[in-house]
Amino acid sequence: MSEDLFYLDTEQILLKNHNFTFQTTNEYVYDIIYQLMRNILNDSFNIELVYINTLFFQNNWRKQFDIKRTKNDFFFDDNNQMHEVLMMSQHDRYRIYVDQPNNFMVLFISLLQEYTYGVIILPNLGFELKDMLMNFRV
Repeated sequence: MSEDLFYLDTEQILLKNHNFTFQTTNEYVYDIIYQLMRNILNDSFNIELVYINTLFFQNNWRKQFDIKRTKNDFFFDDNNQMHEVLMMSQHDRYRIYVDQPNNFMVLFISLLQEYTYGVIILPNLGFELKDMLMNFRV
């Protein structure tokens, strides 16, 4: 199931020719992480095994967000400093699970792929992120 849902793949590279191996591995990783990081390995490493684990998931919301509804709003960071940021603004009906004892709520966003949801976890009103993280367990 995970191969179908997340398009998991395995790649095996022989480590006999270090220069070729590092170049090949760096190019492979660069491509699979959408050019976010370059040259994670170099020939000064004494390596016998490389294990790289990446997971990328892309799916569209069932109810598309209207980008024209983005607006400036205020956001408070961990130091209670106020910042004006662009904020998504959309009113709709979503499934929400509120866990009062552990100070967080979970917002489920239906995705196009059947039985698949995007999940946003937020601290309950009146609580901060640190309050939620103290009790949150996966």
